[in-house]
Amino acid sequence: MLELIIIYALNKSEFTLYSLRMYIKKHFGEISSPSHGSLHPALKRLSDKGFINIRKKISDGGKLYSYYSLKNDYTKNFSEKFLDISFSKKEPLETFLTEIKIRIIVSILADEVTLSEFREKSELKLTYYKDSIETKLDDKYLELEDIQKSILKLELEQIEKYSSLIKELK
Repeated sequence: MLELIIIYALNKSEFTLYSLRMYIKKHFGEISSPSHGSLHPALKRLSDKGFINIRKKISDGGKLYSYYSLKNDYTKNFSEKFLDISFSKKEPLETFLTEIKIRIIVSILADEVTLSEFREKSELKLTYYKDSIETKLDDKYLELEDIQKSILKLELEQIEKYSSLIKELK
């Protein structure tokens, strides 16, 4: 997830580690606010996979700065990274929706084939969650409290909203 956010940010501009952290905090703070300790390994992985360039520069004061930017051909590996989401294993709905949220935001970098595959896989997983929640709500032997039913209904609304957003992706 963090790597997709980094790719999205670097698509906008070249950044130092600090400025990248501040950009992510400003634009993705409600989803992710990474520390330098998590950003640095993510940047290393992206560099090793051929996504980014690292340019070193010494300031007038003698401090070494690293500048990170996207390689011109980063798109050839982007589809794989974009689709690298857990569509098979069972995970909490909130975790899956956070992954989906990130991909919706960075979807402007994806090609039509990748978006089509993403829409298809996401809809299948959202349908799985929807069916699971509806089954719980309809189960007369489960004896859910009213507050539990209300929370499950809110989750159904979230699923519907994300499903609509995914269908609108172009």
